[in-house]
Amino acid sequence: MRLKQEASDSDLLCTASANARLESELAGLRREHAQQLRLNIDLSLAVAGAEGDLTQVRAEHVREKTAGDELRAALEGRYIDIRSRETAVESQTRAFALERAAVKREREEWSLKEAAHAKALEVIGARCDAAGRDRDALKAMLGDKNTDLETQEGALKRAIETSDRATRESTEKLEQMTQRLQDVEAHKTTIELAREALAQDVLLLSSQKDKCTQDIQTLDSLYNAERARRAASDKTLQDKNAEVLQLQDEVERLKKRIMNFAQASKGEVDRLGGIIDSQRAENSELHDNFLRLGDQCTELNALLLKGEAAHETTISDLRKQNALLLEENAGIAQHGVMVRDDLMEQFERQKEKHHQLTQEHDELKSKYEERKISCVNHEEAGDADLLKLREENKNLRSSVLAAGAQAREQLQQTFEMERAGLQGVINAQQERNRELENELGSMRTQYAATTGDLGPQSVSQPLLIVGWC
Repeated sequence: MRLKQEASDSDLLCTASANARLESELAGLRREHAQQLRLNIDLSLAVAGAEGDLTQVRAEHVREKTAGDELRAALEGRYIDIRSRETAVESQTRAFALERAAVKREREEWSLKEAAHAKALEVIGARCDAAGRDRDALKAMLGDKNTDLETQEGALKRAIETSDRATRESTEKLEQMTQRLQDVEAHKTTIELAREALAQDVLLLSSQKDKCTQDIQTLDSLYNAERARRAASDKTLQDKNAEVLQLQDEVERLKKRIMNFAQASKGEVDRLGGIIDSQRAENSELHDNFLRLGDQCTELNALLLKGEAAHETTISDLRKQNALLLEENAGIAQHGVMVRDDLMEQFERQKEKHHQLTQEHDELKSKYEERKISCVNHEEAGDADLLKLREENKNLRSSVLAAGAQAREQLQQTFEMERAGLQGVINAQQERNRELENELGSMRTQYAATTGDLGPQSVSQPLLIVGWC
């Protein structure tokens, strides 16, 4: 009996020790399960934070895309404004061409009038010669009329002096018209240069608009790639969470089986011990999987931060470019206002000159009529000194024409010197433009070297920065 009691006591002790071991192992499983739950909670929080960051990046991308659309609309409006101003400059150029043609026609009319005046002077000279011959005949016949003839001679001299003054005034007016025609030519050259500058600005703005469109398309492709990659990551996280839930359910079922088997028999306890060991291995493997998943999340966050940094760099460059474009547009607008004011001033001056020429033409016409009437009244008066007076008149006219030719040559030389100076200014401006183009190429190279790496799936496009002088 005592042996049976001792055997029974030893069995009870073994059973108690086995139960204690199972309870300790069950407590260990509970601790591991609680740790897994904490890991799952941390992982869920990390996923929620990543989703919040992704939402914030998407909102930032939408704002930047809206800003890009606004910039594109502003550039298109600026392009339309420049085209309208170019059309206005072309209309003004056509107006100046018409005015130049009118001045040329007026100059031709003055040339014809001068030729007619010269012919009239020759007719008057012929009539004066005839009057001189008639006077000689009258002197032979009527010697007592010398006093009257001397009076008529003085009147004829005064008429010739009046004719000479009118001739000199006509020559001066012709020289003034020649100078005005040269001024119109210089204004036309200035307008053509301004028009070429505006055409270059339109071409530069068009190319810049295309570059901005390409940059926006590149950002869209980067955003879509990042979105697809994050969707794949979200799918992976969902799969892992499903696996964790499935493993938790399995752990609960195993707990229930362990309790049932512990109550049934010692053999069941031993078998459950083996199952617990296998479960520990599975839990260890699951823990390793969670660690790998954490590493993947870390890599994903690093890639996300890198993409955000590249996105911020691109946005900063676009903002700088926008500021440069605003400054350039302000300069273009100011230059357009200056050109418009200059053209309006030139038009007003030309209008005043045309009005003045019309008044002078009317005055010359009235003087010519008066001189014609005076010559008709004195066409029968002559003098023996008429040939001498005609010779003096011819000499005076030759001197006036020579002085006019010399003045015209001096004005031509002055015009050539001014044109040479303007050509020097234009050459200096072209050299400055080449320097700006070289600086632009260096800036493009630096930009490409700075933003050439945006991640494993990013593409960088250089931005066009335009400078206008």
